[in-house]
Parts: sequence; structure tokens; C-alpha cells
Amino acid sequence: MFNQNYGTFGLLDRLHGTDKLFRQSKEFERHRILLGLTSASQLVPDSQ
Repeated sequence: MFNQNYGTFGLLDRLHGTDKLFRQSKEFERHRILLGLTSASQLVPDSQ
């Protein structure tokens, strides 16, 4: 799905514009640090 990665923190991806597909995906909405016991798929469910 994503075939380019310039850095771990995403700063260079943002600079080069290679994160457009990632920012439009469901994975981007789930890309966060979870501090509770609820899974990311439960916090941001797939659209039906």
C-alpha cells in the first residue's frame, strides 16, 4: 500500500509529500499512542 518512507517521525515524508496516501487511510486515523485497554480498531472502527 505505502511504498515510500523517508523517516520514522514522518517529518521528511511530510516535506516530500510522500505521505498523502497514508493521511487518507484508516491507518492514519488509528496511528496514535494507546494508553488504555481499548484497541485502535475499536476506537476508530471500519466504516460499514
